[in-house]
Amino acid sequence: MWINAVFVSAMMLVGMLVQTAVLPAMGVTAVAPEILMSILILSAIYWKPVPTALIGVFFGLVMDALFGRGIGMYSLPYLVVSWAAPLVKRQFDERNIPVIILYAVVCYLLRDGVMLALLYLVRTQNSFNGFMVLRSVLSALLTGATTLLLCFPMIKWFQKREAQHRRFQL
Repeated sequence: MWINAVFVSAMMLVGMLVQTAVLPAMGVTAVAPEILMSILILSAIYWKPVPTALIGVFFGLVMDALFGRGIGMYSLPYLVVSWAAPLVKRQFDERNIPVIILYAVVCYLLRDGVMLALLYLVRTQNSFNGFMVLRSVLSALLTGATTLLLCFPMIKWFQKREAQHRRFQL
């Protein structure tokens, strides 16, 4: 359904603007949620993983181009998160909101850990310290809170669209 694709793309665009322009303008840079990851997780669980993954890769490439750390630092994690989210849905239950939030927190921590490890390997980052770990954990918790805030409106949207789709098929 193309309307869902437009909705997810619009949500991603707004999330990207908030994440890259609004939060830094407010002085929130060290500890900030990963809004795009939250949107992708919820879209992949409640809609479809393939279109969500494509949208995620596109916005990941845009983020890669904006921040210049290299191609794949955002797009690859967004792709993996989108593909793995339906496994969470099948393993538990799509109505189990705490598991979805925990999944978002774990995804952020894994992405941040891999990113820090890669930066360390290419000698961009010389050392790890307690502040970096604390920043990562706090940002992961904020990502979980963002997922919780976005969860119910997105569930309602996708359920409404699914009901309309079923009604038109009859």
